[in-house]
Amino acid sequence: MSQYGDLTTPMPSDEFPTTYMYRNVPRKCTVWSLLSEIELYACRSSVNFVYVPWDKKTTKTMGYAFVNFVDPVVAWQVCQRMDNRYWRTVVHKREMRVAPAKMQGLKANLERYTQAGEPDEGHFP
Repeated sequence: MSQYGDLTTPMPSDEFPTTYMYRNVPRKCTVWSLLSEIELYACRSSVNFVYVPWDKKTTKTMGYAFVNFVDPVVAWQVCQRMDNRYWRTVVHKREMRVAPAKMQGLKANLERYTQAGEPDEGHFP
């Protein structure tokens, strides 16, 4: 269990994280396909950061992603609904796992992941 508790436990809104780590991301998933999946649960404008790390040698993702939501309550609701669910927009045998990320907030994530390399449009808008 993380410092924020599990996703099934309601918490006061000022304690909600905004950045979540998605696990079991399909290896061919792009930022756009992940956003399409999230749009089944919330509007695109509720997300202000998506990072899908990928292996430049294989041009496939690493199997996880980070998403930052604008509103912590929306973030919690979306992630609670997506956690332990099968992907609906892509064929994938594994269920999504969604949990609060260690690094929180848009600014911290932008600083961290823009320094990580040269992201391209398909993996980091």
